[in-house]
Amino acid sequence: MPCMEVTLPRLDKESKGRLAGSLTDAYADSTGLDRERIGIRFQEYGEGETAYAGKLDQGAGGRPYVHVVLYCPVQPRERKQDIVRRITAALHAVLDHPGCRPVIHIQEHPLDNVGVNGDLLSDR
Repeated sequence: MPCMEVTLPRLDKESKGRLAGSLTDAYADSTGLDRERIGIRFQEYGEGETAYAGKLDQGAGGRPYVHVVLYCPVQPRERKQDIVRRITAALHAVLDHPGCRPVIHIQEHPLDNVGVNGDLLSDR
């Protein structure tokens, strides 16, 4: 079960819903995985709660801090490139901020190292 933790500026409910759908599509379209198996957790922040180059973010005029951690099974390099491109495009489409430079960390785990509802994924 792939999971994403997405840290980004506070969004309205409609924008966050669009982003959830777009991020889910990005991963599902890259991997062929069923959308129902992809989880996302948003961590939002307000003005002055992030910094770049030692300076606090100054709101709309600053560069938003956008960070995605993707926990997933081991993927081939080409697929990871596609996942990163699609996730980045989804973030840009919803955030619509020219200074946005999302950072995406992919943490891969063999199916023996992931448990869901009491079972290892390798046992399913």
